[in-house]
Amino acid sequence: MRSLISAFKIFIFVIISLFAVPFSILWGVFFYQSKYYIIAVRAFHSLTCKIFGIKIKVKGQPETKNVFYICNHISYIDIPVLGSILPTFFVARKGVANWPLLGLLARITGTVFIGQKKHDQEDSRNKILNSLQNGKNLVFFPEGTSTKGKTVYPFKSSSFEIFLNSDTENIILQPCTIQILKIDNNFKFEEKRDFYAWHGDMTFIPHLWNFGKLSSITIQLTFHTPFSSKRFHSRKEIAVAAFNAVKAPFSETSS
Repeated sequence: MRSLISAFKIFIFVIISLFAVPFSILWGVFFYQSKYYIIAVRAFHSLTCKIFGIKIKVKGQPETKNVFYICNHISYIDIPVLGSILPTFFVARKGVANWPLLGLLARITGTVFIGQKKHDQEDSRNKILNSLQNGKNLVFFPEGTSTKGKTVYPFKSSSFEIFLNSDTENIILQPCTIQILKIDNNFKFEEKRDFYAWHGDMTFIPHLWNFGKLSSITIQLTFHTPFSSKRFHSRKEIAVAAFNAVKAPFSETSS
């Protein structure tokens, strides 16, 4: 029965995604630089959450203008979770653009693709800076990978270099923690954790199939106190401050 439910959810999601491609292209031609484009993107993310039974609990107050959200990363499903709540676009490594389905969806929802190699750093910083200066909010996952969602990996500091620039003084940095709260309406879900968490050498299709079998999942987003980069003297200081904020809820849960 759960396999049939999963098949139905994925079928509906694929149909809506295929419809979204020409719609987003047409919508982007006329509204890409306007608030209406992000409204369409949020609607797509919200619909995705409804299809897969994703419930979201928000703690704290998310900022909504000139924001660079700094989050831990558990799964590709973090994207619709955050995207349904926030007026934002995402930063992803450029290899994601070539992924089947996910890459296509990332492109049509305005993702900023950056390289991770040393020779890509300047170009990556410029892409992020240009997006922020054009009024886009961005979500960034500085762990550089996804995890099981039981802790937070140390943040890579290289992408925080741009916040030592006077051009970004008006940008708000807001840490956000993503946590799995319940699966199938149960707080005891360890055996099903990997139905949401996507890490290591997991492959997309089998993972999505298992995720679709869930009746519901509740994700908690904790938005921490925003801060300005003005009080920091190095990118590592910014990375450590953001890391400590994002990791705090995990420490509270384990204590």
